[in-house]
Amino acid sequence: MKLKHTLPLLICGLAACSPAEEGQPQGPAIEQTGMNLRTDVLGDTDVAGMGYAIAPVDCDTGEVAGEVIELIRDLEDILLPGGHPGFEDRPFDAASAHLFADAFQALPVGCYDVVATPLDADGQPSGDCAPASAQGVAVADGQVTEVTLISQCQGDDTLGAIDALVALNHEPSLVDAYYADSKFTCQNQATLCVVAEDVDQDPLVLQTRAGDDVVLTLAEPQVNEAGQSVFCVTVEVPGPGEYPITLSVLDQAYDADGNLVPIEGLLGEGQTSRASITMPVHAMGADACICDCPEGFALNADATACERALEAEPVFNGEFMDVCEGDDDDQFGALGAQFPGGLVVRNPFFGQSFDEPSGRLNQVGIWACRATGRNEWIGFTACIDVPEGGEYVIGTAGDDQSRVIIDGQLVFAQAGQASYRTWWMIPVVLTPGVHVIELQGQDSGGFIATLGADIYGPFPAGSTADDAAMAALDYENNVFWTTADQLGGTFQTGTNSGYACPEGTSLNLCGDAPTCTGLQVQQCL
Repeated sequence: MKLKHTLPLLICGLAACSPAEEGQPQGPAIEQTGMNLRTDVLGDTDVAGMGYAIAPVDCDTGEVAGEVIELIRDLEDILLPGGHPGFEDRPFDAASAHLFADAFQALPVGCYDVVATPLDADGQPSGDCAPASAQGVAVADGQVTEVTLISQCQGDDTLGAIDALVALNHEPSLVDAYYADSKFTCQNQATLCVVAEDVDQDPLVLQTRAGDDVVLTLAEPQVNEAGQSVFCVTVEVPGPGEYPITLSVLDQAYDADGNLVPIEGLLGEGQTSRASITMPVHAMGADACICDCPEGFALNADATACERALEAEPVFNGEFMDVCEGDDDDQFGALGAQFPGGLVVRNPFFGQSFDEPSGRLNQVGIWACRATGRNEWIGFTACIDVPEGGEYVIGTAGDDQSRVIIDGQLVFAQAGQASYRTWWMIPVVLTPGVHVIELQGQDSGGFIATLGADIYGPFPAGSTADDAAMAALDYENNVFWTTADQLGGTFQTGTNSGYACPEGTSLNLCGDAPTCTGLQVQQCL
């Protein structure tokens, strides 16, 4: 006895698998007998085969012009693209693997509409996978026209064929989701991760969604030992509150232009191919968090970090060099002042041209009273008593190299022409009390050169937030300290003179005996 099934003919586009739009012509029913259908072994769908309707149409008008040819084909025991160079990136990635069905049919020369309807094991239209179609496919004499969803050829004569190929795609799945530390944070920052895989082995990509005031930074995707993709994103929030973060993993394929894009963008309207999860981040107030310091460290005054004092014995290299005025040069400060973000300001105070030596470095620059050796560093240490903590700005330059160290921490270093042609502006935060500032310079030629710096401030909170805010400050009337005050003193540090201290410390002459001191800072545990 024959089994007979009638399948409704549906229309959809190249990368779409959706029912025919209202008003579009639909093909006749497909009748089928004697099925022997395989099942979709890659994904959990009901697809077991493919029903084809091949309708001859007028090449000019698209009107149906003859009887519809009906075919049923099993799913192939082969995966696309399967290492075949002709199918790689057209449209699936070379490393992906997709089930497909294939229908070969000899036909008279002409044009044809092809509708492929996925079938379940009973020969009924699939409830999981929608039809796909190609319209106006041209068949040429003596040629086989291969169609992967849609392909177009032209011809004139007697006999040709259509080879219609329809591939199945499955959405990715999430295997795991976790927080790198915790969903609760006192630093307004958390890291979220998801682990995903795809049965088709398509390349995956992460998309995120959060509020407009949330900053998301994606880490480079990783692959774990199981071959699954691991995606992590760091979340920065503006303040205390709950912030829902949506992480979506999408599979990808290549579009007609050869660009790797999410597969759901190649499908019909309303269809998706993704796996998503929404994870909350709870930002707490600063008072809610306890700062735990490692052994040997103590909580700082603001309870925001852990600190410990460093101390070592200095090494004496030889006699101190006397401090005199530095060399004057029309290149010193000629390019004006440059702020951290790149903003440059030229004026008579900082410097503004190569025509005359009027820049700030020429006004406050100092050097040893005699020439130093080639590439020999010299420097000095000053004990600065800061009565009012807050935001300060350091301005500095030197010929040919210079660097600024505060409490053993390097805050600035520059070399070459940029070191002396520009007056560099560096924002710093200084707490009340004594700070040790060390300024060092080196001249590559061993001549009398120059080294200069100012400390400006204190300024109100937020004054150094960006270049525009910094440029608007009154520096000329807020010089807190300057190297010009060192005239008549000595350079106490150097390569072949004065003292030398271990890295991370500065020469401290604030007490009765010279010592090397510094401050090591570490974030709370």
